[in-house]
Amino acid sequence: MIVTNQPDIEKGLMNKSDLDLMHEYLMSELAIDKIYVCYCVEGPECSCYKPQPGLLKTAAEEWNINSSDSFMVGDRWRDIGAGKNFGCKTVFIDNGYTEELNFRPDYIANSLIQASQIITGKAV
Repeated sequence: MIVTNQPDIEKGLMNKSDLDLMHEYLMSELAIDKIYVCYCVEGPECSCYKPQPGLLKTAAEEWNINSSDSFMVGDRWRDIGAGKNFGCKTVFIDNGYTEELNFRPDYIANSLIQASQIITGKAV
């Protein structure tokens, strides 16, 4: 599963059909079951805009996912926050962004490959 914030659609900075094409491409090239998207601009009335766990809760209900057996992998503090708020383990991929990490991840990786090794217990 992928969960993603895409407020640029709501702000009119990006076309939804372009985003849909990107998602179709990702799903055709990778083993992704579904992409969950929040188009909202962040605000207290939205439960799906990360770091809120709404998209993860929806995925969990649809796919019978147990949060305590799951991992949230991401490269932004909002990803880690969503995972923490959902109750799963988190892996932060450190891409060197200068933003503050507002939630403490369970693990830190330098790449998606290293994150997958952490999750599968094959980390070097």
